[in-house]
Amino acid sequence: MKLLDIVDPNYPKIRKDERIKHVLDTLYKLRVDRVIVVKNSGDLYGIATEWDIFFKLSMIKREKYQPYNLPLSSVSTYPVDTLIPSADLKTAINMFMIKGYSSIPLVDDDNTIYGLLTKKDIIKTYLPYIERLRLKAENIMREVKGKVEPFNSLKNVENKMRLGEYNTLIVHSNGKYLGVITALDLAKTLFQIRKLHPTREWNRYIERLSVIDILKKDIKTLGRDSHIYEASELLAEGRQKIVPIIDEDDKVVGLITRRHILKIILDKIL
Repeated sequence: MKLLDIVDPNYPKIRKDERIKHVLDTLYKLRVDRVIVVKNSGDLYGIATEWDIFFKLSMIKREKYQPYNLPLSSVSTYPVDTLIPSADLKTAINMFMIKGYSSIPLVDDDNTIYGLLTKKDIIKTYLPYIERLRLKAENIMREVKGKVEPFNSLKNVENKMRLGEYNTLIVHSNGKYLGVITALDLAKTLFQIRKLHPTREWNRYIERLSVIDILKKDIKTLGRDSHIYEASELLAEGRQKIVPIIDEDDKVVGLITRRHILKIILDKIL
């Protein structure tokens, strides 16, 4: 299958000097989580995800804090690796696996931008093939290493995410699953505090908050015996980036991510 058959051409292209307020308005209006950042010439500059924006804005330390007036370039990831349209899917998946990207721009030698290739779109394309595999969740799930408890402080969570390079942590109490906390939700919370309290006092407000304050409970879970198609569908159709695997006692016994599904596509289908 060609990359042009999978790539999503609908991600908005926004000039790098556009104000962040306009970018956020575009994200929410179009219900996307990232934009392609371009130079004034229209050539590729980089990528900006919703997480990039809120995380980088929350890290800015200024007395006069006016985040919405900053240019998009100030929160973009650049330069970025790209793929040419003629590249094969195995090459693309290996880039995702090795470098940890969530999306890769598809750009030809004339600097024409065809869109973004994402893990999500690859999985969605291969759902019919995944459905034919005789694999259960327990066959591909991985051990859960990133865990926190509901009353851990957000400061501790931030440090754990940074040191462990986690973008999602499982929240549990005495081993029982409660939900998750994501890097995006954490970044949004820190940004809001920074915006409302743009002084040295903002650390005091953060220290008062714990995991329970931004716990995400609407993440769907599966059991060990669930077919991997069910996990793949959850990861392909929505914003859910992990699928916790729960036993009969509501304890987390593993998790499945988009990376795990890509590995199955690479090893079992391509």
